[in-house]
Amino acid sequence: MIAESRIWRLALLAMVVLVLVVSAGCIGNTLVSNRDIVVLKLSPDGSLAWTKVVDNGFDDMAEDLVELPGGGYALAGQTANGPQNADGHLVPPRPVLIRLSPDGSVASQWFVPDEVGVARAVALADGGGAAVLTGNSTVVRFSPDGQVLWARPSGISEAHTLVRTANGGFLAGGQSGYLPVSGTAGPGTVPQAVIITESSPGGPMLPQAAEPVTSLTTLPRTRPGGGLQKAMVVSLAPGGAIEWEGQYDDGGLVLLQSLAPDPDRTGSLVVGYGASSDPGDYLYPRLALRLGPDGAPSSVTQIGSATAMDSIWTRADVTGYRVLYRNSSLTERGFYDGRVVDVTLDRDGHELERRSIDASIAVTWTAEGGYFSVGAPIGGRETGYDTVIYDPTGGTTFHARRFDDTGALIFDRALPALPLDQVLKVVQTADGGFAVLAYKNSK
Repeated sequence: MIAESRIWRLALLAMVVLVLVVSAGCIGNTLVSNRDIVVLKLSPDGSLAWTKVVDNGFDDMAEDLVELPGGGYALAGQTANGPQNADGHLVPPRPVLIRLSPDGSVASQWFVPDEVGVARAVALADGGGAAVLTGNSTVVRFSPDGQVLWARPSGISEAHTLVRTANGGFLAGGQSGYLPVSGTAGPGTVPQAVIITESSPGGPMLPQAAEPVTSLTTLPRTRPGGGLQKAMVVSLAPGGAIEWEGQYDDGGLVLLQSLAPDPDRTGSLVVGYGASSDPGDYLYPRLALRLGPDGAPSSVTQIGSATAMDSIWTRADVTGYRVLYRNSSLTERGFYDGRVVDVTLDRDGHELERRSIDASIAVTWTAEGGYFSVGAPIGGRETGYDTVIYDPTGGTTFHARRFDDTGALIFDRALPALPLDQVLKVVQTADGGFAVLAYKNSK
């Protein structure tokens, strides 16, 4: 899908740039996002049980959802009270942990104190309550009644994921970045700057002025010449103390998107993407890195290639690990094929088998051994399903699709027309149904 994919991404980039320009006050009034959180509850057969729209302020957005013991849901996200305050300045969003009752009603909302931005991930905690990971890389542990028990900055430059470990602690992951500086050689070296200075003995630099005298002055520069990125993992004890931390660029790994700790605390699996060999390519190698119990890296395996923006879902099982991601490759027609792939790895991180599924990346494993996904048909010359609707006519709806353990389709149920712009995550609930996290743009 080269043509469509690149046009779509370039259009999306242009939209982002426009929003940034307008937000800076360069043209017209301030314009910022105005989104609402949408949660769907689906029955085991894919039928819609209820829909909940969370609209607390000007911009509400959730990036993660988990089911709570005993029913209900915890959402990690952000909310802003309005686009501007009384002084005309932008109101920054605040990270928030939202708890929904089993029927979808909002039971409570707990803000992360002294922070702005977004809560990117949520993980259940032993003894009740939950922990969230903010965009500023702080892990905050909440009690069941919403009290902050502790908050620990992790030092991750760009935080993405948070999971609970077998001892009741947490693993936080994302990306670390830094700018190397060198005055003479090596990474960060910048060529010396040549400064051209002009002067005229005859007066101002006008057409009637005398011929200018030009001199060259060479000044040394030691500014950083470029940034370096590595995946980063921080292990926290149940009380919030840092047990270990590690930065990894094994196999070219630059960003961690998913984590799966072993249930026996013998290690964990890091999944992310590496640097592209072609700067003009939109494909990045998808890498799986095995870590020991102290965070020491061992084997790294390339399990495929994909665009950097796609989600990845990872879990540990009896054989080792399972990874769900959307693989992309160049087909004979010259398009990227974006089928979802389930890869099984052994405990050392080596690939055992893989299976292709005709689903969107909003997908999860089911307790029965199959898969469940919510997505919209891509349409046009492409087959498959995505997490957004590309049809501008409004004639396309989202579908609930269930598969058996071989990837064969069990049912495809078109959902009612819903106020959704993108589906983000699907989880199977204790009653056998499914909860779907999505959002919509408010008009």
